[in-house]
Amino acid sequence: KVVSCRGSAEKVKLLVYAERKEKFKALLEAIDAVHCVSADMVNTIAPYCSKMEKVFINFPSIDTSYFKREQKKEPSTQKVILSVGRMTFQKGYIMGLLAIKMLTASGIDFKWIIAGNGPKYEEIIIAIQQLGLEKYVTLPGARSKEQVKELMETADVFFLPSMYEGIANVVLEAMSMEVPV
Repeated sequence: KVVSCRGSAEKVKLLVYAERKEKFKALLEAIDAVHCVSADMVNTIAPYCSKMEKVFINFPSIDTSYFKREQKKEPSTQKVILSVGRMTFQKGYIMGLLAIKMLTASGIDFKWIIAGNGPKYEEIIIAIQQLGLEKYVTLPGARSKEQVKELMETADVFFLPSMYEGIANVVLEAMSMEVPV
């Protein structure tokens, strides 16, 4: 039995829920191996794991032959900022909206596309409205791998406003597509 440790369940929930700490310790005792996505995640779980020899890192990776820029992006006066991910607390979209609000004062013509769906979707829509960002931010919903690649073809910048993120595959995809992150 292998447990995979990837992100907010370990970084956030263990801080918030005391009972979860004890259950997590018991789980790590009962399993054969612990998969982590980064050295940082190994450090995060270390206080809960008495047998660190069970722990291994398997770094995320992407298909760079698929995620490669097919066409040169045509220059445009309107800059496209792209984010892709689940609409959850740890993805930091509310903090991102506050940063985008500050960007509106710069005079730069831009739009921020946030592709994804999740439990914070409605909260993000309300924050967009309350901050007066309807003209700047669009939420096209969840997108397939092919549609994400198409969006990256149009992006000038990839924005990852995460509160906590291990190694986000979508960042590796953006970098492979030659989109500044």
